[in-house]
Amino acid sequence: MNYFLRRGNEEYGPYTLADLRRFAFTGNAAPSDEVRPETDTVWQPARLVLGSDAWPAATLPAPAPAVPQALPQGAYLPAYQVPVMANGAPLPIDFHWALLLVLTLLTCGMAGYVWLLVQAWWVRKLDPRSNAIWVLVAYVAIGYAAIIPNFAMSFTTGDSADAFTIALFALVMVMSLGSLVLYLVGVFSMRRSMNEYFQRVENIGLHLGPIMTFFFAVYYFQYHMSRIARWKRTGVLL
Repeated sequence: MNYFLRRGNEEYGPYTLADLRRFAFTGNAAPSDEVRPETDTVWQPARLVLGSDAWPAATLPAPAPAVPQALPQGAYLPAYQVPVMANGAPLPIDFHWALLLVLTLLTCGMAGYVWLLVQAWWVRKLDPRSNAIWVLVAYVAIGYAAIIPNFAMSFTTGDSADAFTIALFALVMVMSLGSLVLYLVGVFSMRRSMNEYFQRVENIGLHLGPIMTFFFAVYYFQYHMSRIARWKRTGVLL
């Protein structure tokens, strides 16, 4: 459903509800402005329609600086040539998850590791509090470092090497377990940041599930990141 925005005697729109929330977040719509659905003639205060949480608390008492004349920052319209997230973060990369899977297979997993770090970098732009990228850098580093003792075990032979082999095996297991823990901490931190942003700042009702995150994180995230990038450019969320 689309909505009209009114300030004084001037009427603007129609806009989607997401557009109006963006206007509120960026200060281009005031809580005292009036809003009505395009199917209705009754005007209501914007605060009642959008909820008081649509405005940053610090800006609620202040009047909005300007009525949106054309397109606000990050508007979800194709005519807007440089769409960005509401907080100024860049758009996620629009790359089909299936192509990413093929690329990962062709590179023996390396592309998947690199892409996960790219995704974590974007999440940090989206949520500056996120440290997922550093956790995942450690995950990748330890995962590849575990190749060294694993490779060394292939050169141990004879009874005299049994203790050394066991020590190398134990080291590989500890490093692999540590790498797994770091991976889970990293991807679930990314999941939390994305869920919070897209349920509070730009509410598109995104809810990333824990099971899909656990098993298919990089491809699952990419599917939704591509949806978000296309939504920003076209205004259509598929």
